[in-house]
Amino acid sequence: MLVKAARLAPFDLGQAFQVGHLFASEGSVAAAIGVLQPIAANPHGSALSRQAQSTIEFLRTQPEGVPVNFGSYVPTPEVDME
Repeated sequence: MLVKAARLAPFDLGQAFQVGHLFASEGSVAAAIGVLQPIAANPHGSALSRQAQSTIEFLRTQPEGVPVNFGSYVPTPEVDME
């Protein structure tokens, strides 16, 4: 349902970010990175953009096909978590 909602509302970057996390938690690391890249490339440089960049860096260290445990994820210091 979440994936379909994100497709219907591509302007909702928060929802797309959630889809990236969903894909990663299912072990689809490449798909998660693919969803997060447009958010990370947002030219406005929002906190969500910086968080997506940090998440992509973390995901690049994770193996494909293994569910990602975000419990070990520590965002880079420049990420505003508000």
